[in-house]
Amino acid sequence: MKTAHHFLAPVLLALALAGPAGAEDKTVPESDFNAYKELAQVKLDAAKESLQKDVAALGTRVDNQDKRIDQQGNRIGDVSISLTWFGILLTLLAIIAGFVGYYTASTKARKEAQDEARKAVDDWLKTHEADLKQRIKAAEDFAADSRTHIQTFEDEINQLKAQLSDKLIAHTNRTMAETNALAEDAKRQLQAAIAQSAGQTTPPASPEALEALQAQAENLRHKAEAEYSFNDWNDRAFAALGDSKFEDAAQYWQRVLEAPDAPPHIAAWALNNKGAALERLGHLDEAVAAFDLVEARHAHDTALREPVLTALVNKGVALQRLGRTAEAIAALDLIEARYATDTTLRVPVGQARNDVGFMLLCRAKADWAIRDRRQADLDLAARLFEQAEADVDDKPIVLGNRAYCAHLRGEPVEVVRPQLERALKDGGERLYKGALDDLAIHPVPEDATYRALLDEVWGKLRGEDPPEAAPVAG
Repeated sequence: MKTAHHFLAPVLLALALAGPAGAEDKTVPESDFNAYKELAQVKLDAAKESLQKDVAALGTRVDNQDKRIDQQGNRIGDVSISLTWFGILLTLLAIIAGFVGYYTASTKARKEAQDEARKAVDDWLKTHEADLKQRIKAAEDFAADSRTHIQTFEDEINQLKAQLSDKLIAHTNRTMAETNALAEDAKRQLQAAIAQSAGQTTPPASPEALEALQAQAENLRHKAEAEYSFNDWNDRAFAALGDSKFEDAAQYWQRVLEAPDAPPHIAAWALNNKGAALERLGHLDEAVAAFDLVEARHAHDTALREPVLTALVNKGVALQRLGRTAEAIAALDLIEARYATDTTLRVPVGQARNDVGFMLLCRAKADWAIRDRRQADLDLAARLFEQAEADVDDKPIVLGNRAYCAHLRGEPVEVVRPQLERALKDGGERLYKGALDDLAIHPVPEDATYRALLDEVWGKLRGEDPPEAAPVAG
């Protein structure tokens, strides 16, 4: 209201001043009018200035009032947030209180249910107590009877185990004895086969014997080699020989030779056998050196005549393969000179005669163009084959050599055929293949007719038409 009065006061004053002039309708001098005008203007400016100050003061008051309103709004917002969080807290407290109440009620209900269940079980047990005791007594009696039966059964099982164990031990011992016997048999057969030479194939050991020998060697693999005896190395060497692993066999026999406690006869055979393995590997010079070493070390030991004789036979074979036929025949002639009268060495001497005869036969084919030389070699070979037949165990080989030698000497087919038939009948396919190999050594024209006769006799023995004769190499 104060502001309105200040605004209207100048206006009313102006009206008051203008009123008398109009009522009296008097003419006012111009100077007075100008003075009056200036006074009115001053008053109007003063009123305007006052009004502007009032307006500015009013704006200031309005701004202050807005600030107070904003402050009140902020306080109200803070109060609202506080009230919101307080409400959330109350809600959580209500939920927790509900859970607590539920858990308390649930626990109480569960306890009451357990109490009722226990009471029901107690009531049921009281009702069926006598029946339960009777059943428990029956179960205990049954368990006691079962234990008795089980004990009786266990005793019977133990008796059977003992009986089976005794039988198993006996069977194992018997099996081991049989295996060892077969293995020894295989070694004897392989040792005999070591004396074989060109043009001859000694029957191998039986499959059962070879299997036993391999089993014996396999058992040694579970033993450290540092603990091997010379016999262990010897067994492994024979197993390698039976499996045609000649390089391994030579190495194992070398280990026998390195054993300080190996007896002389074992060492002599090991050295001879090492040379034979080297000969089968084609290491002929090394083989000859080994055979020479056998003779150099043991030639004067009468107890070791057989390994020395065998070394001479094998030396002759190796020399023949080296093309040194004269040296080969000389080595085998030494056998004749040393051991021909020794009946205990009948078989190896007979083998040596057969070997010398075959070498003479091969030399006669090589010198086929020189009639007198070839005839002399064939005649001597024929005599040696005849002498050897009575002594050697592998007679089909000697019969085959006799038949071939007779053919080369020009004897009639009526003489050759019976010998060839006997040889093929007893020697079978091994002899037939061996005869084919012989034909490939220094081929001569007479080989073609002998091949035809060989195929004819072989086909007849097999009950079939003989195959068409193949051309002879050369």
